[in-house]
Amino acid sequence: MLAEPGSDFAPQQGRADDNAAAALLRIIAEFESRGQYGSPAITSRNHVHAVLKVEPAFKVLKLHSDDTKRLVNQCQRAGWLEPMEYRTPDRKPHERWTLTPDGRLFAGLPAAPTAPTAPTAPTTEDGASMNMAQGGAPTTPTCVGGVGAESTHKDGAELDSTEPLEVFHD
Repeated sequence: MLAEPGSDFAPQQGRADDNAAAALLRIIAEFESRGQYGSPAITSRNHVHAVLKVEPAFKVLKLHSDDTKRLVNQCQRAGWLEPMEYRTPDRKPHERWTLTPDGRLFAGLPAAPTAPTAPTAPTTEDGASMNMAQGGAPTTPTCVGGVGAESTHKDGAELDSTEPLEVFHD
């Protein structure tokens, strides 16, 4: 049924689509946080509708496959959803849908958590690296000597030059 000019049907349908899109984005974000992804490829086995169709919160939306595709397209056009490359556990490249920061805001979700940064080495006030002896982390003990021939003779057991060396031949 097409909306006639001046009727309230079109704006109501738009609001309903926005509400459904926000709910769909929340469900996609929840699944994404658990490592379950919807593929942007329409013919894939794990497109959004196929992944979500058994979820009770998705069933409440009463979306058919075509409705889901339409809402996903709407979300992508609005900049709320975008494809993202990732690698599966077997290291194969794939794409999945992910929410953009605007999409998270539209869906009423908190900003995506950022991964913590790795600690950096302590530095002195002038920016130079601090010597490990000045309070850095302890190092693993090393053995005396080295791998070179000279250091093993100096630091190893002393041989009495008067004793003959035993040499075994097969």
